[in-house]
Amino acid sequence: MHALLPGQGWPACNLHLHGISPGDREVLAVHTTCYPYEIKDGYYCWDRTPPLYSSVVLPPPWEIIKARNESLPRENSIKAQREYEHDLRRAENADILTAHIVDDAPPVLALDALARRYPHAMAYAVIIDKRTCLAAIRLDSWRPDTSPHGYTVTMAAAEQETVTTAGFYSPPVILYAALLLGWARWWVLGARDLTDHAVGLENLPPPPLALDLVEAWQPHRVELRDPERVTWHRPDPPTAPDQPWGYGTD
Repeated sequence: MHALLPGQGWPACNLHLHGISPGDREVLAVHTTCYPYEIKDGYYCWDRTPPLYSSVVLPPPWEIIKARNESLPRENSIKAQREYEHDLRRAENADILTAHIVDDAPPVLALDALARRYPHAMAYAVIIDKRTCLAAIRLDSWRPDTSPHGYTVTMAAAEQETVTTAGFYSPPVILYAALLLGWARWWVLGARDLTDHAVGLENLPPPPLALDLVEAWQPHRVELRDPERVTWHRPDPPTAPDQPWGYGTD
C-alpha cells in the first residue's frame, strides 16, 4: 500500500499516527502518513505500532453539491449524488471525523452535533477557517445508557505557518483532529510504561499548549488553547433534523 502525497486522497483516507517524544525539541511531534481509504478488517489495538485509523472529511450539504452540478449533464449530477452518499457511509465507520461549518453556525454547536451524530468516532473537528478548527477527543465509549466525556480544544496554526493555494491546506487543518488523537495515544502508551495500574483515555490530562504535526517530513507547529472538559448528551433519535455542519438526513 503506497502512501499518499500531502493533501491527496481526501475526503477519506487511512492514517498512521506515530508520536515521537520531545527530547531536545520543544514539543511532541506526531508523524502522519496517509494511505488510500480502505475498510478496516476488524478492530485496531492501542498497543499495535502504529495503528491504522480511518479519517473522513464530511461533504458539504447536498443542496450545495446539487447547485454546483446544475449546469452539468445529468449523469454528472447522478455521479455526484452517489459520491455524496458514499462519503456519508464512510463516515459511519470513521475513527476521525472533520467537517466544515456552514451557515455561520457557532463552532461549539457544530462540534457537539457532529459528536452526537457519529458517537463511534474517537476524534472530531469542525473547521473554522484555513488555519483554525475546534477539535474534540472522546475519553470513553458511548453506550446507550451513558453520556460520554471528552476534551474540546481550539487548534490553530502557529504564526510562522502560511497558507498555500496548492490544492490543500498548509498547515493541514484537516489533520488537526488526527494530531490530537496521536498525542492522546502517545500519552496513554507512555503512561502505561510508568505504572502497573491500568491507564486509558479516561486518565488523559488536558491537551498541551502546542504540538508538531509532521506530514511528509514537513513539521507544522500547532497551538492549542482553551481546553475544556465536556460531557456530550446521549444522541438524538435517527430522525433528528439537519445538523449545524449541514449534513441532512435526505
